[in-house]
Amino acid sequence: MHLLSELMCNLNRIKIKKDNGETNMNKTSRILKRIPWFIGVMFFAASPTQAVTFDSGSNGQDGVLEFTNDIDCVINPTDVFVDVGESGIKQYSSINIESNCNVIFTPRGNGPTRSSNPVRLIVEGDVVVDGSLDLSGDDDLANQTTTPLLGGSGGPGGYDSAPCWQMDNTTHRGFGPSDNSTLIPRPSNAADQILIGGTGARTRCDVNNIDIGPGGGGAILIASSGTITLNGIIDVSKGNNSTTGQGSAAGGMAYLIANIITGSGIDHVVGDSRFIIEALNHSGLINNEVVPLQQLTLNINQTVAPTIEITEIDGQVVTQGEDLILSTAGNVQVRIDTTGLEGDSEIVVRATGTGVETITTAILQASGLAFANVDIAAGFNDISAYLTLPLIQVAALEPFEGEVIQFARLETTLNGKSQLRFYTKSGKRVPDGFIKDPWSKVSLKG
Repeated sequence: MHLLSELMCNLNRIKIKKDNGETNMNKTSRILKRIPWFIGVMFFAASPTQAVTFDSGSNGQDGVLEFTNDIDCVINPTDVFVDVGESGIKQYSSINIESNCNVIFTPRGNGPTRSSNPVRLIVEGDVVVDGSLDLSGDDDLANQTTTPLLGGSGGPGGYDSAPCWQMDNTTHRGFGPSDNSTLIPRPSNAADQILIGGTGARTRCDVNNIDIGPGGGGAILIASSGTITLNGIIDVSKGNNSTTGQGSAAGGMAYLIANIITGSGIDHVVGDSRFIIEALNHSGLINNEVVPLQQLTLNINQTVAPTIEITEIDGQVVTQGEDLILSTAGNVQVRIDTTGLEGDSEIVVRATGTGVETITTAILQASGLAFANVDIAAGFNDISAYLTLPLIQVAALEPFEGEVIQFARLETTLNGKSQLRFYTKSGKRVPDGFIKDPWSKVSLKG
């Protein structure tokens, strides 16, 4: 299976101009919406006689994650919070969430990238969830009359809806890889596995009425070397809409991998989120597509795709979804932030304005940063950057329109969304989705 998403490439622009707060989006209720939400449940059941076991790779360094009814959650439901840090990765020895407990993971969105990393719980022993895990997106915020306003926060791993900086009678698209659609994730824990949440909704900035759209659903991976028992709910749903002024957000995904997966909770199969199961042995109420477990050892560090993002122009921070206005034309510095790529790689930066095009290169530092200087013309300019990645499975690639696929690029524009794209020898771009499991076909050393 491959990711089903034509990653949007709506370029934001820089405008040269001679002339020259934040409202927190808190949920009106953090209590979990107890509505079945899953779609596309998949699992793999191997013969009980097979002498194989799945190893999550957890070292258990974060100890036991446990919330009980008699100590932590006397009232039903009780919200309890777990900070998984910037990486989103926790390595537990075991997990036990009792029925009254609603676990809310932080951090969420509304940071510089308008998203946060997915939650990855890597567990040595057993996992029992009788309560609920809440990674849902924020609901919308309708009928507002003042600016600026941040967008609705996406759940952990999900994306925010568009902010509204001024009342300009414009609808702004939300953050994330595709507008109003959930990505179909890979149904295996192979090295190129992508774990990703839902896209945030659009926001309408009318002069007298602002409708902030809801946030996208989050994403969570639970990998256990033992048994996962889910009698409760994992909520990665999108935030709710109260008006039609904004667009709809997208749901996220939950991904469970273990030797044995069981419980009544995994029978919830309604909604636009994704729920994937990989197990060597399974019992429950699911009758859906069988998905082979391709690897018996999980590599924690390969669960997030590499990224490239233009973050500053001439010292000014780039905000996704917004034009950037500079005071004068001329030579400016472009800052590029990356994750998951090796240092010393060469990044190409292109600036295109009225009658002017500048192409230059920058060397990626070990810190993941790169800097390049480009010439900006008066008027509107487009800025883009890309890193060419060598192919490592050329023979496995099917020719596109009779041409051999020659190279791949990790690309970005001012909207900040990374896109892995493939090209033929003549430079023809291969449509997104044509290549199955694309990250397994490239080296991360540019």
